[in-house]
Amino acid sequence: MSLLDHNIIWATINFLVLMYLLNRFLYSPVMKIMEERRAKIEGDLDHADREREKANELRQEYKTKLAGAEEEARRIIEEGYQKAQEKREEIIASARQEAKREQERARVEIARAQAEARAVLRDEISDLALLAAGRFLQRKLTGEEHEALMEKVVQELPQEVGGSP
Repeated sequence: MSLLDHNIIWATINFLVLMYLLNRFLYSPVMKIMEERRAKIEGDLDHADREREKANELRQEYKTKLAGAEEEARRIIEEGYQKAQEKREEIIASARQEAKREQERARVEIARAQAEARAVLRDEISDLALLAAGRFLQRKLTGEEHEALMEKVVQELPQEVGGSP
């Protein structure tokens, strides 16, 4: 064997030992790190996909809740409007009833005032009529005559004035 063959054998052995060492201490750990990195990236991508799906679901849920809230707000506004209308009608009805009561009170007061005015007017007219009749007769009437004459004038007075007693 020649020196060249020896060198080739030792070079081959060195090469194989170097390959073994590189494989054991360099390639295997690097490949392991690369595999772990690949698995981590795939896991991160899967996680990102799940998170995106969750975000889409939350967005849909948000849209649904927002639509429900808008509908609820419309319903509350409509109920408020209806209650306001009912209250308005109630106030108007109450005001109309109060106006009717005031009109009736005014009618009663007017009728009472008219009755009082008629009574006062009758008394005044009868006194004036008696005074005029007494002067006309040039004498003073007695209490009984005065009373009888007053009754007669009062009974005839409503027909002459055009009112009722």
